[in-house]
Amino acid sequence: MKVDYSQLDYLDDNLKMILMELENTLKVEFTNTSNFRPGDSGVHGHGRGWDLQCTYDAFGQFIEVFINSRWQYDPSRPDMKCCMYHRNRGSEGKHIHIQTHPNTRRRDA
Repeated sequence: MKVDYSQLDYLDDNLKMILMELENTLKVEFTNTSNFRPGDSGVHGHGRGWDLQCTYDAFGQFIEVFINSRWQYDPSRPDMKCCMYHRNRGSEGKHIHIQTHPNTRRRDA
């Protein structure tokens, strides 16, 4: 299933830009495993979180570095990241988690 995330009004604009940059630069089509979760108090409940299927560690780690070198989650909290490749609690397994904050900014080149 393909999703045109650029038309999803509930998604944060920076999240859309990150996803677009990822696909356009790497020419890879991902499978979305989670995005909007009604009632979720975290980023997925506010249109600022997106999960991509990935079980190949080297590729997941590459994507994490690729995104975090280009985007800053929140300048006031430099320890927070826009992208994490990790195993979630529960049944999702390993995946690429992308998140934004109202203060998310593109890093200077």
